[in-house]
Amino acid sequence: MASRTRLTDPLDQAQLTGFAARRRERVRLEREDLLEALDWALRHPATETEPYAAARAVVDQGWLAEPSARLEVLEQAAFEVFDDPGTPAVDWSAFAPMAAAMGRSTAAGKALVTDALALACRLPQLFEAVRAGQVEVWRARRVAQAIRMRPVDVAEYVDAAVTPIADSIGSTRLEALIDEAMLTLHAEERELEIEAARESYGVELLESFHGFHGSDHTPTGCV
Repeated sequence: MASRTRLTDPLDQAQLTGFAARRRERVRLEREDLLEALDWALRHPATETEPYAAARAVVDQGWLAEPSARLEVLEQAAFEVFDDPGTPAVDWSAFAPMAAAMGRSTAAGKALVTDALALACRLPQLFEAVRAGQVEVWRARRVAQAIRMRPVDVAEYVDAAVTPIADSIGSTRLEALIDEAMLTLHAEERELEIEAARESYGVELLESFHGFHGSDHTPTGCV
């Protein structure tokens, strides 16, 4: 069995220290971006009743230079639902300038805002763990995306269960926790979802198969 490489060269140690320092800085900057996106969102509440009108204003203001990008924004605005239970709606025209300043697409900027709002307003325990530097942003955003459009009590259930293990939980375990929450708190709704999935995929399950069943620091502005 090969022995572990011994790093005795001082240059090796210096490089490893540099790798670790740069990683810590990336993690810190990602956390700052998330918190700034949250602040931006709360300072730009929705004023338009029609998302398409707000998107039209974004296009007219010239934030999107490419014709294909302008068309994509208008199409997205025409069909998308912009809010989530328990989170405030954001002025659609606020996404583009923020995203442009960050060097991201409008869709990516909106996704960051959506996740930041979900964390702050629907997952307060996890949000505090992120603010404290205990959980990396990308892990917290995955949880925020998983509870999108789920009932408020399901989000609370997931928040309490996930936060202590958020720095290590995988996608499979996260999905299982959400399923557990739905079955515990909204059994009938979850069974309907399972039945719809069966029909969608053309799956017929035999009756004999039993393995498948069917914070104090919340930012001002959260619903």
